[in-house]
Amino acid sequence: VAVGEPAAEDETPAYRSIKSPDEFQTRFTPDYLKDADNMWDAMTAAVAKHGDRPCQGVRPVDAEGNAGDYEFNTFNDFWTDVKDFAAGLAVVGVEPGSFVGMHLKTGPKWVLTEFALWGQNCCPVTMYDTYGEAALKYVMNHSDMNTCVTAASTLEKILALASDVPNCKRFIVLGGVPEGVSADGIELLNWADVLERGRAARAEN
Repeated sequence: VAVGEPAAEDETPAYRSIKSPDEFQTRFTPDYLKDADNMWDAMTAAVAKHGDRPCQGVRPVDAEGNAGDYEFNTFNDFWTDVKDFAAGLAVVGVEPGSFVGMHLKTGPKWVLTEFALWGQNCCPVTMYDTYGEAALKYVMNHSDMNTCVTAASTLEKILALASDVPNCKRFIVLGGVPEGVSADGIELLNWADVLERGRAARAEN
């Protein structure tokens, strides 16, 4: 709904959600999320309510580029993977409070990675995979990140900047580290291995 009058003739008025027309919305609106203060709390409540229902859907694409039917995980599946990956981050040395880069295309694993970082009290630093070298170097240095999650397809591009981003010494690679790719003084880890190491650590506890 419109709030007040436009500041100038060639401008539109400000708009607020119809669910909160008179004040800024500071809480999640569904009743079951009324006690949630952040996204972690909200997803915890969502998992409790929707556990076995579909959460994320992906259409697998075959070698010829044909998309198949949607395949879904459940809220429970998603949340288990989030907690396993969060534990894996701790196992490989990502400390709470760290700024961690996310140089990935958006998708189910992107969401999972972000929630896992929140679960470890880390700050995700998102970077579009379309960023050029100057933008990547600026964001990586400005955030002082020491770890970056990237994809196999973009690993070499971002590793080429390693000498200019001296604090980032660990890369977690979705899709696995391509054969023959390495860099002096840089730790390269497979995303799936981090997940499995976290799963094993949680099982022991």
